[in-house]
Amino acid sequence: MGNEVPHAIDKIVKGFEKDGHKILGTFTHGRGFAVKAQSNFKNPIAYVKGDPFEMGFLTGRMYHKELEKTCTEYVKFIIPQFINEDFDIVMQDAPVVFSIIYENILNWITNIFISESVDAFDESVKRGDIPMYIVQEIDGLVKGASSMRAFTNVSRARLIAANFGLDYLFSQILSGKLFARLSKFLQQFPVELQLDAKKILTMPEMCNLVMASRSATLSGKDAYMMRDFQFANGRVYHKNCMILIRDGRDHDRSLNSSVILPGFIGAITGLNSHGLACGMNMVRSEAVDTERIGCGIMMMIRSVLDYSKNVQDMEKQIRSMYTGMPWITYGLDSTGEQRVFELIGRSVPLTMERWRPRFTVPAEIISALNLDKWNTGSDGVWPRTGYHHKGGEGEIDAANLKLFRYFHLSKPSVPMFKSFEDEYSTKVGNAYFVRWRPHPDVTIATNTFLNPILRRTEMTVRMKVLYSNTPTTTWRYDKLVEILERQHGKITIAECRNIVSFLSPQNEPKYVSNQRKFDHYAKLVGSTYNKDETITISGSLSVIDIQALRLENKAGSWKNEFFGISLKNYI
Repeated sequence: MGNEVPHAIDKIVKGFEKDGHKILGTFTHGRGFAVKAQSNFKNPIAYVKGDPFEMGFLTGRMYHKELEKTCTEYVKFIIPQFINEDFDIVMQDAPVVFSIIYENILNWITNIFISESVDAFDESVKRGDIPMYIVQEIDGLVKGASSMRAFTNVSRARLIAANFGLDYLFSQILSGKLFARLSKFLQQFPVELQLDAKKILTMPEMCNLVMASRSATLSGKDAYMMRDFQFANGRVYHKNCMILIRDGRDHDRSLNSSVILPGFIGAITGLNSHGLACGMNMVRSEAVDTERIGCGIMMMIRSVLDYSKNVQDMEKQIRSMYTGMPWITYGLDSTGEQRVFELIGRSVPLTMERWRPRFTVPAEIISALNLDKWNTGSDGVWPRTGYHHKGGEGEIDAANLKLFRYFHLSKPSVPMFKSFEDEYSTKVGNAYFVRWRPHPDVTIATNTFLNPILRRTEMTVRMKVLYSNTPTTTWRYDKLVEILERQHGKITIAECRNIVSFLSPQNEPKYVSNQRKFDHYAKLVGSTYNKDETITISGSLSVIDIQALRLENKAGSWKNEFFGISLKNYI
C-alpha cells in the first residue's frame, strides 16, 4: 500500500476536522487503519477501515477501556433492568434474607444471559444465521483489547452476551419460559421465602421513532429519521455512546455510520453512504422461536447497512436472513421512501406498504395487537407495538380482534371498514384507540410510554374502563401528532432535534404523567423544548438527515448538544 495509507488517514483526519471534532490519534493494523476523535462534549467518534478482523482489532485497541466497561458494568447492570421496579424498591428495604435471595436471582439470570446466549450464538453461527464477518470482527475486538492490556475482562463470551444476549433473554421472557424457570429456581428456598416469579420480571421500554420526508419537510425533498433510543443499557450507554464509521468498501460492503456502545458489532441506528437509514424496535409478542434465535437484531441492522442501497434492498436483505425474534425494523432512503418491516416468530418479514387495503397475516403467528398494517385508513402511520399475555388476562374474541385492525380509523365511512362487525365496532375502536393521525410522508412508531394504553386490560371485558379514559391514556401521542400537524411542510433538521427531544422521557426513567405537567416542562420556547438540563437521557437521541448524509446523536446530560458526522466528508 506504500504511501496510500498516510494519504487516506490524512483525508479522514480532515473529515473529522470539518465536522468540528478533535483528533485523538491514528492507528494501523495489517492493511487497515483507524482514526480516533471526540466531540466537544468528549463523546467518542471513530473511523475504521479494513477487513472484519482488522476493524475489530483496531476498535478494540482504540477503546480497550470502554470495552472493559461494556464487558463488566454493562453485563452486570443490564440484568436489574429486567426486574420489576416496584419489586426492586420493596427489596431495597426487605429483610436481609430476602436481599440474599434477590442477589441469587440476579446472579442466576446473569448466568443465563452470558453462558446460554453464547451457546445460542454458536448454534446460530453453525446454522449460518449469523454472518461470518460478524464472528471475525468479535475475534478482532478481543485480540485488539488484549494487545493493550495483558489482563482484561474483554472476552469472546462477554462480547457475545453484549451483542446477542438481549435477543436470547428476550426470547426467554416473551415466550414465558423464563417465568417458568424462575418459579422452579425459587422452589429451592423455604415456602415462606418463595417469591412470585410473575411479579419479579418485566420488559424494559424500547424506542420511539418519527420519519418525515417529501411533503412533510420545508424543502419538499428532504428526508429525516428521528430516533429516541431507550433500550436497556446497564447504566453504561449514556457515558460511552459513540458514533462509529465503518468503511468496508474494499470488502464489498458500504461506508456507514452507526450509534453504538464500544464493543457492539451491530448497529442500533445507522446511515450508509447510499443514503439509507435504518433502526429497530422490539415487538412485545409471544411469537418467538426459542429453538432458533437466528441473527441478533443489531447484527441484522448492521448487515442491512453493509449491503443495502435503498429500502427495496433492505427488504431483500432482511428476507435473506433468519431471526426467531419479533422485531420491527424501519428504513428511509434518499428518495424519501419510508418502509416498516415486521419480523414475527419464524422470521416472515411482513412489508407494511402503503395502500395495501387487505394485507393480513394468520393470527396464530402474530400478536393480535400487531395486526395493524398499512392500508387506506392509516395514512402512513405505524403507531405502536402490542403485548398480550397468555391466560389469566381474558379471552380474545373475534370482535375484539377486529377492533385492533380498526384502531386508527378516523372516518368510519371508509368502505373497507364497513364489511365486518358493523359500525358499532368501528366507533368503539375510534374512541378506544388514539384518534390523531399525521399526514402522509410521516411515520410514527412508539413504545408503551408514548402511547400508554394499559396492555393488561386491552383485550378484556374491562375495555369500558379504558374507553372512558381514552384522553388520559393517549394525550402524549396526540400531542406528538399535533406537533407534526403544526410543523407539516416546515420540518428541518433543527425541528427534528426538537421532535426527538419530545419523544424522550422527561425524567429517568418515567415520562411526566399528565398533560398539565407536560405543558409546564415541554412547551415551545422559541425553537427549543424546555427540558430540565440536570436530567440524564435514558439512552440517546439520534437525528438523520438523508440528503446531507448526516447522523447526529445526543447522549448523557440534557445540557449536552447534538454532535454528528457527515458521511460526505469521508467518501
